[in-house]
Amino acid sequence: MPAPQVEYRTDPSQYRHIKLSFDGATAQLAIMVDTGITLSAALSGIADTEDNPTFRAPLCDLKNRVEGGEDFSSALANHPRYFDKTFISMVKASEHTGTLGEMLERIAGYLRSELETRAKVRAALAGRSDILERT
Repeated sequence: MPAPQVEYRTDPSQYRHIKLSFDGATAQLAIMVDTGITLSAALSGIADTEDNPTFRAPLCDLKNRVEGGEDFSSALANHPRYFDKTFISMVKASEHTGTLGEMLERIAGYLRSELETRAKVRAALAGRSDILERT
């Protein structure tokens, strides 16, 4: 019987912080997996050091699912709020090719650039709204 999908309620203002946390966690996970640490041990280590309970809960769920025998990509699919289909598909492909650590590094880079781009767009839009308010 498949495990139920877990949903965590978060304040929308925390969402950006959680995205930043997952970016850092993905980079940490890549390093740990590349150095030979098992996925469940790496997830456990990252979850144990996380102070934000909203971010810690999905990490613990991922660890439990992986320890229960689920593929990492399947465990990620239970958290669509945090992991989009592209992220999950890339992890799934890397599981089949044995390149999970390398793929997690690529994903972390993508997440960083996505956050930087969003910040630039927000700054540009904020600047335009200031100009419109002055006229």
